[in-house]
Amino acid sequence: MSEDAGHAGKRWLRLAADYSLDPSIIDAGWDAELLYLRGLAYCRLSGTDGRISLGAVKRIAVGYEGEPSALVYRLIDQGLWLPWNDGTGYSVRNYDAWQMTEFAYRRKAEQNAERQRRYRQRKQGNNNGDELG
Repeated sequence: MSEDAGHAGKRWLRLAADYSLDPSIIDAGWDAELLYLRGLAYCRLSGTDGRISLGAVKRIAVGYEGEPSALVYRLIDQGLWLPWNDGTGYSVRNYDAWQMTEFAYRRKAEQNAERQRRYRQRKQGNNNGDELG
């Protein structure tokens, strides 16, 4: 199935069906797991290729009543998020191994648009104005 099969314009996230069995996910705890999943979705939707800024953490932790940094530390401790050297955000471990990069996503979208344009051109060229009834 293609990345956007049946839902043009939607961005989809690849997630292994058994992700919840990963010891790192289990040890991080359910609330950190939710932040991790929201982080993946944020990266995919925003096209950041697995990068999450500090400001984005606050947005994706919406609804969490505690301090999001406690969840972030658990994700770091489990090696699921990697802190940036300058301290301004995090990278999701192995993001590009599972998700299409933004460059590849845009290239695929451009190729699809070109393919559709050529198809419409051919379809118009084959239509001589004669209607089949």
